[in-house]
Amino acid sequence: MIDKYIAKAIVEVALFLECSGEEVLDPDASVAAMEQMAANLQRASVEGQRELVESFRALAPSYGEHQAFVARLGEAFDLQ
Repeated sequence: MIDKYIAKAIVEVALFLECSGEEVLDPDASVAAMEQMAANLQRASVEGQRELVESFRALAPSYGEHQAFVARLGEAFDLQ
């Protein structure tokens, strides 16, 4: 099983990239970083990807208004 703190770290970075305004982060840089993170995660084993998706879903309720975003991260990263 994926360590929940690894999944949580990925969630936190994804939320920062998604939710930071232009005054904090260039939108093009944010998109590029999300795409690079997705590309790296897609290289994980199918089992690793599935465990990560399960971890995102398990963590989602703890993210309040961002719960839906977190629950769909596996889909957003095009993971198995």
